[in-house]
Amino acid sequence: MKKFLPILILSFVLSISSQVLAAKVGGCAALVAQTVCQGEPVTLRGTLVGMIAGEGLVFESDNGEKISLCGLGPAWYWRKLGVQRPRLGDQIEIMGYRLELQNGQKIVVAREIRLADGTLVTLRDQDCYPEWLKR
Repeated sequence: MKKFLPILILSFVLSISSQVLAAKVGGCAALVAQTVCQGEPVTLRGTLVGMIAGEGLVFESDNGEKISLCGLGPAWYWRKLGVQRPRLGDQIEIMGYRLELQNGQKIVVAREIRLADGTLVTLRDQDCYPEWLKR
């Protein structure tokens, strides 16, 4: 029993820490406490119109809805693919998952992005695991 107590305490602390982080930080960082694939699958077309530090990009869909777009992955992943990461003003198509975070913020986590030139970039596999974390 003594051997399991530290493990139990550590598990509890990590669980609480991620929930507190998600509640305080918001945006993309709050995904610590979310499961991406449980979101509503969506396909959206529109334009990147802004950036919010710690929350991701602002995407305006063709119907005028402004959405926080998360999960594009690190810049080095895009360089490794030999593809330029989308910039403000770019028109793109997003296939991903719409989520509502614990703080009420609604976001879309990208699984795939089709760039204006037709290039399709896969960011997450079918299980929503980030491609850039695979070896």
